[in-house]
Amino acid sequence: MFDSLDDVRRAVREYHIKQKRKLVTQQSGSDKYVVKCMDPECGWRLYAASGKDGDYFQIRTIKGEHVCSNEGDGQDHINMKSEFISHLILDLVKKKGDASPREIQDFVQELYQCRPSYAKAWNAKELAIDHLFGEWKASYAKLAPYLNAIQVANPGTKVEWWSDSTTDQNVRLFRGVAWAFAPAIEGFKSCCPVISIDSTTLCGKYGGRMLIVVAYDAEGQILPLAFAVIKDEEDDSWRWFMRWLREVVGPRPLCVISNLQDSILSLFNQSDSGWYTGTGQAFHRYCSHYLCESIHAAFKNDDLVKLVQWVSRQNQSSKFRLGMMRIFHTNQAAYNWLVKVGARPNEESAYHSWSLCEDGGYRHGIMAANGNDCVFNLFPRIQELPITALVELTFTESAETFVNKREAASKIVVEMQLWSNKVTATLEARRAKMSQHQIISIQSQSFFYDEVEIETRTKVKHTVKLGHDQRSCSCQKSQLTGIPCSHLLAVCACRSFNANCLVDAAYDARQLLATWTPQFRSPGSPEEWPDYVGIAYSPHCKVLKRGRRRKDVWSASVPGKLKRPGATSVYRCGMCKQIGHSIRTCSRKKGISSSSSKS
Repeated sequence: MFDSLDDVRRAVREYHIKQKRKLVTQQSGSDKYVVKCMDPECGWRLYAASGKDGDYFQIRTIKGEHVCSNEGDGQDHINMKSEFISHLILDLVKKKGDASPREIQDFVQELYQCRPSYAKAWNAKELAIDHLFGEWKASYAKLAPYLNAIQVANPGTKVEWWSDSTTDQNVRLFRGVAWAFAPAIEGFKSCCPVISIDSTTLCGKYGGRMLIVVAYDAEGQILPLAFAVIKDEEDDSWRWFMRWLREVVGPRPLCVISNLQDSILSLFNQSDSGWYTGTGQAFHRYCSHYLCESIHAAFKNDDLVKLVQWVSRQNQSSKFRLGMMRIFHTNQAAYNWLVKVGARPNEESAYHSWSLCEDGGYRHGIMAANGNDCVFNLFPRIQELPITALVELTFTESAETFVNKREAASKIVVEMQLWSNKVTATLEARRAKMSQHQIISIQSQSFFYDEVEIETRTKVKHTVKLGHDQRSCSCQKSQLTGIPCSHLLAVCACRSFNANCLVDAAYDARQLLATWTPQFRSPGSPEEWPDYVGIAYSPHCKVLKRGRRRKDVWSASVPGKLKRPGATSVYRCGMCKQIGHSIRTCSRKKGISSSSSKS
């Protein structure tokens, strides 16, 4: 007996797929199910019907035995429908939401020695996502009530809608929504004054883009701070999001690390954006990852990319100048581009926008905005999900992250450790190194500080300034990262000065614990959500382009896409499924045509 007609149908299909035999449905209703073998010379037939009360299904009769051929070529099976495949891959999609159609094809082939078509695998994944996370359009209807429930359970959570009007005053067309959870907003107050922003393509039915903002704690670990889903990534959408983000983070001056996208860059030159660099509201810096990606796209030189990456991360001016000269001799066009990138019309250069050496310490040593790669490790299915499931994932995974990080930070504080583990390890390594340095001379420049010349084991000389208003080294590590270098530590030891005073307060172990102390409170099940009487939001119905389904994962920060080296097109015949030719030249098609002409 079976619980439902669907269970009967799946069982019969699974049996025939394994046996490599094909069947057709003669009758399928609420109380009856009749199928027979597709081969007209085979008399096999099955009859199933519901019980008296209609609460179960039972196979009543099976007529005859299969006498048809069960030879298969390992390719697609006519009875292997997308709906059937969707039930097979539920666990796969749940564990790995970004599973590709190719992976689904391989998974099914391993089970049944039969490979479904690419289209079937794609559609099966869509059905599996619907089953696990809800239907795409219905998900928009649940979004506003769910976010409202989160706001009620977590006071201080910020949500901002962007929409267009419709003929119905109670329904608006969705253009974007941004959200930041209250615990993350509170925890950010104890983070370093640095955020990075990035975006990624959503691969669901309605497409769109997801914007992500992350902050950094005392360990350099990322804190997912704010999210947004927008219909299109345009100047207006970035302007809307960044103005809302300023309300979330408050008036605190921040260093913002991003890619080289014009929509983002223009905001830092607008006095009313809330991020105007001219008045110190923000300090904009380029992500070194995207900088190197731009160099690779423009000049196609891997050695040049490695050189640019090395130069961008140097903290000493002498090494930076040496690296720039090497770039000049390697590729003068790349050198000219690096000189001008990020520069305003009245500026000769803007090295501070991409070079650690010229940064001024605003980055805190953080070079890449692709900390969002780590975010997608936290939210592995995020690009594949319907919108409410997407928001729910950001909530549940953020809550779990806070629990884990809070536990780790508590141990550090209990052990009476002054700084985060990362900074403590850095200080220990530099203290071990300082014994190799030799102080050559000490000169009192004024009543307030001394100027000390120090020589390293490799005979490199650095100048350290230490006193009431001067705490710096010519190597710039201390100024750029907020952690004293080995040269400065050596002078502190010589002058009996407490080096702990030189560590940036953002690295304090108590700050680390304060970052992760706020707690998330679950909004509960839909039945427990408070009544929502606000505006309903409907998605813009997106007309997909004809052709093969496409999955664009990351946004391109530079024009054009990089093609994988050695990539070639492979033809697979649509009739015999063999590789190396098309259906137009298929010998099987010619054989069928000749048979038809003879008859």
